[in-house]
Amino acid sequence: MSRQHGYRIDKARVRNDLAPRKEPYWASLGPGRAIGYRRSAVRDGTWYSRWTESEAQADSRPKYRLVAVGSEVEMDYGAALEKVHEHFKKCERDWQSEQLGSPAAKMDTVEDACRAHVENIRAQKGDEAAQGAANMYKPVYSHWIGAVRLRHLSGNDVREWRNQLVTEAQPKRRARGKRGANRLFRQFAAALSFAKASGAISSDEAWKKVGQFPVKDGNRPSYLSLVQRRALVAACERDKTPQELAEDRASGRKELLYCTKDLAELLRGFFYTGARPGELAKAHVRDFSVREEKVTLTSAKNKKGEARPRDFYLDEPEALEFFKRMAQGKLPDQYLITMANGDPWVNEKGKPSYVRWGRGMRAAVREANRMLGPEDQILAGTVAYTVRHAVITDLLSEDGLDPAAVEEITGTSYEMIKRNYYKVVRQRVKEKLARRQSL
Repeated sequence: MSRQHGYRIDKARVRNDLAPRKEPYWASLGPGRAIGYRRSAVRDGTWYSRWTESEAQADSRPKYRLVAVGSEVEMDYGAALEKVHEHFKKCERDWQSEQLGSPAAKMDTVEDACRAHVENIRAQKGDEAAQGAANMYKPVYSHWIGAVRLRHLSGNDVREWRNQLVTEAQPKRRARGKRGANRLFRQFAAALSFAKASGAISSDEAWKKVGQFPVKDGNRPSYLSLVQRRALVAACERDKTPQELAEDRASGRKELLYCTKDLAELLRGFFYTGARPGELAKAHVRDFSVREEKVTLTSAKNKKGEARPRDFYLDEPEALEFFKRMAQGKLPDQYLITMANGDPWVNEKGKPSYVRWGRGMRAAVREANRMLGPEDQILAGTVAYTVRHAVITDLLSEDGLDPAAVEEITGTSYEMIKRNYYKVVRQRVKEKLARRQSL
């Protein structure tokens, strides 16, 4: 070894014998990598890390990156070696980013990672999916954790942010429980995983060790009886008095205003098709075929975010008549289900009005429960998506369709059927086996 790289600096007694000097004593750790120790006559010794580029740039020598990692008092040789290797990994990532222009070069803070993830979703799934992700990152952008550098992000940072996601109800804001916090946490973890895959952060320990809140049952109510369905529609169709609307506004809920005859029509569409609410809201008149007695719905609920159309056959006479009525007098490019004034259930950007029918559903559940007996009460937490669960349950049980057929017409997957409707499918199988005659 040359004199510059030949020093043994891993032993304290050897370091004590070194002469103080400005230049560190270096020990090679492989090509382009070295750990250094600088002995001072007036202060404690200092550990250094030096990483050198593997390739030279045009008309220049390979550049090196040198940094002090700590004093001899703070860490022994073993601890200093760990810090030095961390520095090597960071230098490798930064250098690769500079050479290849990878996303890591644009990600320094947690907020950077979230915004980069949104743009990646935009490229893969489109503007609507990207906007949905961006909305879920608002609790990051408005919190100090957004400014934390990825290289300094700790489990304590993530835990404190996650715990603060659970909030109490406020005058203009609903309470957020642990299940809602978990949905935001999953999106947050997805951004950090994207940053790790891009080379902007080396470890996923900070968020994986914290994890989501342990919630025993995150499933929404998944069934509505025929009595309950009719009560919900009736609750929407009932005319509300000015006094009722005023009392609802005064209570701070402002939900009864959205429990209208328009919502009753939308609910009928949900019950007839079992579609995801947003899918039916975005359907156009051209998607409905009287001759073929079907409505074509488009789903993007898949890993690639691809638009996948599917046909739901309207063999139920009432369903066919309903969609004929919805399409009557409209042009092919107009929305299929609209309000009485002609407005669609989407905004000017084409995004479904989730908030509008969400508020209406909460009011409809309250109104329906006033009309229903104790044995038919609708569970709190019932939402528009609950209708889809109820319809799929019917298709698998009462209507006796095979899971493959249900998968085809509802746009769900076999994995989701197995996970959420296994009891229904199992009961059907048991009934069929009981009627089986082998010999």
